[in-house]
Amino acid sequence: MSDPAKPIRPDLSPFAGDWRGTWKTWIEPDVLHDESPIEAVVTPLIEGRDITVVYTASIGADAVEGFVLAGPLQHGGVHVAWVDSWHTSGLVQAGDGHVTPDGFAASVAYSYDGQAWTWSSEYSVDSNRLVIRHYNEGPGCPRYLGVEAVLERITAS
Repeated sequence: MSDPAKPIRPDLSPFAGDWRGTWKTWIEPDVLHDESPIEAVVTPLIEGRDITVVYTASIGADAVEGFVLAGPLQHGGVHVAWVDSWHTSGLVQAGDGHVTPDGFAASVAYSYDGQAWTWSSEYSVDSNRLVIRHYNEGPGCPRYLGVEAVLERITAS
């Protein structure tokens, strides 16, 4: 039984490794915009407590580079910072989240046309598959899948 006084900290070590797969992008609900290859390297930091995710992909003719830093919060949960040359226009977005049975999830708030939107991310991993899903939600726009990356492990770190 877990100690309720101790925060639940994510075990991010299973994410470490080199990954290759496909990512899909939706700009509006239920309308697939693009499907392209993606490669990612997940590196553990600080004795495996934190991870970085560095990825390259494309959306149409546009090259995409991205970086994620994820690690535990002091009192449980996870903090995620994300920057992407296409989705975030190179601006760092950061948010807090929670541990899930096979990874973690976090949300960030951002402004679009002066209105508040939410970008929620879910990261899950098993021995050979990494799945990253990003959901978008805003005024008059119910939550929808914006990005889904499904990657297979090439090598473990």
